[in-house]
Amino acid sequence: MGWNDPWLQSIDLEYHKIDPERGLYYDLVEEGIMRRLLSERAIEEAMDEPPLGHARSWPLADDCIC
Repeated sequence: MGWNDPWLQSIDLEYHKIDPERGLYYDLVEEGIMRRLLSERAIEEAMDEPPLGHARSWPLADDCIC
């Protein structure tokens, strides 16, 4: 099977669906095959308060108009 195989491409698309009800990634986590690196709470907190000094965009933060 090559990288351009339609079956492999469809698996790639299924894995990257961001809807928890439809994405293959979420099924793999639920089955214990894949493990999460961050908790849902950590992700939600990072949306409001990104880690200081660790993001590539950190030097631009002062220039952000929000």
